[in-house]
Amino acid sequence: MLSFSHTAPIVTPEQEEKDYADLDQEEKKKILNDIYGLNAEETEEFNRREITQQQLDEFQSALDRIPLADQAAYQLALIHCPELLQSETSPRLFLIRETFDPNKAAKRLVRYWDMRVDLFGEERAFLPMSLLEGGALEGDEELLAMMREFPNFRNFLPNDDHGRTIIYCAPDFFSEAFNNYSRAAKMKYHWYF
Repeated sequence: MLSFSHTAPIVTPEQEEKDYADLDQEEKKKILNDIYGLNAEETEEFNRREITQQQLDEFQSALDRIPLADQAAYQLALIHCPELLQSETSPRLFLIRETFDPNKAAKRLVRYWDMRVDLFGEERAFLPMSLLEGGALEGDEELLAMMREFPNFRNFLPNDDHGRTIIYCAPDFFSEAFNNYSRAAKMKYHWYF
């Protein structure tokens, strides 16, 4: 069972600033790369960068090269919910996540739909990701019970200086009560948020 140390030292913002100021440039770059996978300049560039038609075409070509047998869930999404492909799984999101590598982005999109079908089943995977009537999560009693019991599990904090969303996960996540819920319910909880 996971637990939190109640004896670990508390680092104040002032101490954190002092420690950071004592680092050399190379150490600071390593930290940024560790946290974001990119240095600060690259992160800002990717956030500002527009997707070109050529990049979308390359993404589509990469998707077309994936054998149809390996993209069955994605193909079903094309048939059952083409509108969700744009509203919930826009190629832009996958291209940004994969630093504009069309091959990696296409593979990630295919894996996304595989996981979505595995998690929600074919009856619900192609519905909007919503708790409302007609949504993939409508009537999922275990998920709703978990959300009622842990309403503040995820908290969205103010964006950082670079406009990135900060999500705080409450320690309740590691409690005995949270672990009473099925793996599927926990995965759906994360997927929804």
